[in-house]
Amino acid sequence: MVRALRANPDDAAVASALVKALAHPSAVVVTMAADLAGERELSALTPELVAALARLYENATEADPTCAGKIACATALDTLNYTDKAPFLHGAFFIQMQPAWGGPVDVATGLRVRCILALARFGGLDVLMVLAEALSDEHEAVRGAAAQSLAFCGEPAGAAMALQKIRAGDKDPAVTADALGALITLRPVDGLQRAGTLLQSRTPGLRPFVRLILGQSRLPDALPLLTRELTGLVNPAERREAFVAIGLLRTANSVAFLLDCVRGSPIADASAAIAALATQSQADAMRESIATAANGRNLDATIREAFA
Repeated sequence: MVRALRANPDDAAVASALVKALAHPSAVVVTMAADLAGERELSALTPELVAALARLYENATEADPTCAGKIACATALDTLNYTDKAPFLHGAFFIQMQPAWGGPVDVATGLRVRCILALARFGGLDVLMVLAEALSDEHEAVRGAAAQSLAFCGEPAGAAMALQKIRAGDKDPAVTADALGALITLRPVDGLQRAGTLLQSRTPGLRPFVRLILGQSRLPDALPLLTRELTGLVNPAERREAFVAIGLLRTANSVAFLLDCVRGSPIADASAAIAALATQSQADAMRESIATAANGRNLDATIREAFA
């Protein structure tokens, strides 16, 4: 029934039909209905989505054994910019143990992630308190979502929480990097200083994430950190990763640096610089700049491949 509604262009008719679907006892039907409500941005269905989510919270193990229904309802409510934090606060702490081979497992990890990301839209001290707890969640996906949400919240106090998480570290280096990203967003100078320290870290797997976070920051002052990092790298794969990060900066100086590498660096580095530049906007103009820089270096095939 719900699948057939996707082809119906009449939003009012679709919303009317989804009222019954959201009240259906099957979590599969509720999931499909909530997904469609969110996709169509059917704000008239907000009360039904709230009611469906509350029902699935109350009878979680039997009515929604995989948490798919609850995740779909929470996602739709966030998409519709629902203004009451209560359903998301509930989900941010929700644990649902289900029988599995080897013992019960918590299937609510994805729900906690989704609700934590939704709460970032609200900000405020009560949300920061939730994020503080979530930063020590058993599951790395939840910890990472909490670290990312510190940046999305935009609360100044979140910088201190991010710094504390960076100093404490995490079993998953991606979570530490997410905290670094939050610190860079909230306090760029402090974040870049901490990134420089982390680039000296011997924690396995951390430095590639730090490079990526620096690239995604788009901050001009991240370029010296990345070029200094590149100078000390010997492994070809790590050098390519550093070039990718420099390409992500998309500043005038980062583009100039990469074009200089195309002109005069060893062929492996020149090829990596070309690949990094190929991700820039205005591809035709960039391709022309690269071709000019690579003139006489027998890199035509590399350029063609990068822009394929």
